[in-house]
Amino acid sequence: MKYVFLLSSKAGAGSFSELEHSIVKCYSSNNLKYTIIKTEHKNHACEIVQKYCDCSDVVLYVCSGDGTLNEVINKMKEINAKFSVGLIPSGTANDFSKNFDYSNFKIENTIKPVIDDIDLIKVNGRYCVNVLSFGFDTVILNSAYNLLKKNPKLRANAYPLAVFQNIFKIPKYKMESSTSNGENGDVNLKGYYLLGAICNGGFYGGGFNPSPYANLTDGVLEMCLAETMPLYKIIPLIFK
Repeated sequence: MKYVFLLSSKAGAGSFSELEHSIVKCYSSNNLKYTIIKTEHKNHACEIVQKYCDCSDVVLYVCSGDGTLNEVINKMKEINAKFSVGLIPSGTANDFSKNFDYSNFKIENTIKPVIDDIDLIKVNGRYCVNVLSFGFDTVILNSAYNLLKKNPKLRANAYPLAVFQNIFKIPKYKMESSTSNGENGDVNLKGYYLLGAICNGGFYGGGFNPSPYANLTDGVLEMCLAETMPLYKIIPLIFK
């Protein structure tokens, strides 16, 4: 098995010296073949995916955040890449990583990993590995990105701050949907909603948990919808 570590220069604080040192020390001491690649320009991650496309004996560890992981997964699906992908969370929010237990994580854990398939969400020709959200969530996301551009040190704190920036100007969204609910048949909905989330994973927005029962391997998506409601009802829910 060959190990490739993809370090994104734009993820999180952008400093990987400690992580890089841990990788070199661990893999050198175990006499293992490894490659460390740092992204240097836009779409560099896609170029790396293309390079290892047919290497079924490769595990590519994305040492970054949700954005780079999403970029890698979409390119893998586009070209039917044969390698496996892992994640060492090093981004801003690291929401997808919250579906796993990293509490006692060590670089040694990346050696001889257990490989498994996970589900993906496909929408408009692209893939989503974690949560597809719409409505007020998109307002929050745009605000959070703007805050991070001004102050990258905010990291995951940018998301709750963005909520409070927009709490007094919440729009409502008209939605119609028809979804398959397994043995219970189809569910048809029509009305005005505050936000919605279609969940493969359980966390988004810097740690919000719209789907406590999400399972990445059960072949089922969880759908969480919030109907429009007055502000005095919304505020207590945010803290939950």
